[in-house]
Amino acid sequence: KSCTYGKGFPAADAFHVEDMWIIEPSDSGGVTMAVLFQVHYSKSTMLKKLIDSNTRQEYTTMYTKYLEMVASALGEKKAESTEAVSVEEDNASLAVTEAVSA
Repeated sequence: KSCTYGKGFPAADAFHVEDMWIIEPSDSGGVTMAVLFQVHYSKSTMLKKLIDSNTRQEYTTMYTKYLEMVASALGEKKAESTEAVSVEEDNASLAVTEAVSA
C-alpha cells in the first residue's frame, strides 16, 4: 500500500492517490494481480474530472506495462485480463486483474 503526492502541476495540493497491489496464486497455477487505487481530495478543485480520468489512464498504462514485463521475464505465454472501473461521488477507483498462466 502506498500514497503518491504530486508537485508542480495545477491542483497538485488538492489530492493524493492511495494504491495497493495484490499478487496471489491462482487456481490455474499462475498468479492473479490486482491494482486498486483511490484518489483522495483534500480540497475542492474544478479539475476533479480531469484528475480522475488521467489517474485512471496512467494506472491502467502502468499496470499493463508491468504485467508485460513480468510475463516476459518469466517466459509466460498467456495473460487473461478483466477490468472493473467504478467512480464514486468523492473518489475514483480502478481494479484491473490479470491472470498469467504457465
